Amino acid sequence: MLMKPKIMKRYVRVPTAREIWKSLTTAFYDGIEELQVFSLNQRAFTAKQRGRPLTEFYGKLTKIFNNLDHCDKVVMESPKDVESYRKSIQCLRVNIFLVGLDNELEQIRGEILWKDSVPDLEEAYALVRQEALRR
Repeated sequence: MLMKPKIMKRYVRVPTAREIWKSLTTAFYDGIEELQVFSLNQRAFTAKQRGRPLTEFYGKLTKIFNNLDHCDKVVMESPKDVESYRKSIQCLRVNIFLVGLDNELEQIRGEILWKDSVPDLEEAYALVRQEALRR
C-alpha cells in the first residue's frame, strides 16, 4: 500500500514507524472496527447448528473467532494476566459452541459442562464430534 505524497509530507519527520502508524490511526480512524467487532460478536452469539454437519458449524464459529482475535486490542503485561484472559476467552467460546449445538447433542453438552475444568474449544469439539459419530 502506498501513501500519497500529500499525506506523506505530514509524517516525514515522525521518528519511528510505530509513531507514524499511531498518528495515521488517530487521524483516519472512522470507528469501523467497533462495528466489525459488534457484527462478529452478534454472529457468534446467534450461531446455531440447525441440522448442518458439525464440521461446518464448528468451521463457521472458528472463522468468526479468528476474525475477532484479529481485532482484539487488549494489551497485557504479565504472563499471569495473559493466561487468565486466554482462559476466559476459551471458556466463553466453548459456551458459545455448546449453546449453538442441536438438541440431539444435549447429553454431551452437559457432560462437558460438568467436567472439573472446561476443556478448550478444540477439545470440546473433539468430544462432541466423537459423540456425533457414535450416533
